[in-house]
Amino acid sequence: MDLDGAALRGFADLTLALERECRLIGELYSAVLRQREAVAGSDVSGVESSIRLASRALLTLQETQRYRAALLQRLVGDPAQPLADLDTHFDAALPESFLAARRRVQSAAAEVAEEVWRNQEMLLAALRERDALLRELLTGSRPTAPGETSPAATAEG
Repeated sequence: MDLDGAALRGFADLTLALERECRLIGELYSAVLRQREAVAGSDVSGVESSIRLASRALLTLQETQRYRAALLQRLVGDPAQPLADLDTHFDAALPESFLAARRRVQSAAAEVAEEVWRNQEMLLAALRERDALLRELLTGSRPTAPGETSPAATAEG
């Protein structure tokens, strides 16, 4: 396909959409970090606030991605076309502004995914600790981790 005036306008619109996505991913990143800090500090209102921020960013991000799909439909006829494969549709090099925006979105998405993973690990650890405390309250003894010996077994040995 030629990179004609219509395609260049399409890439300009797509670049703006990607820049907006990048800003929203940044907001999501901030919300994820706030959530981790709030959980670590047992700040319930901070957790709730971070959840609202993340939800708002995700909803707006979904709208932006629907807009991106409409732009891709107009540009290459496929709303689900991966951004990484757009180069194969055109004979000429894609606009550098688009390429830079695509790199920023991919990088920002990878960073936020890493932070979400960290939050999941931290939340899982907090849930395990809570479960251990509940078991201790119900049974009167703290369960041991796999590979550990219980205090009673150590005293007997």
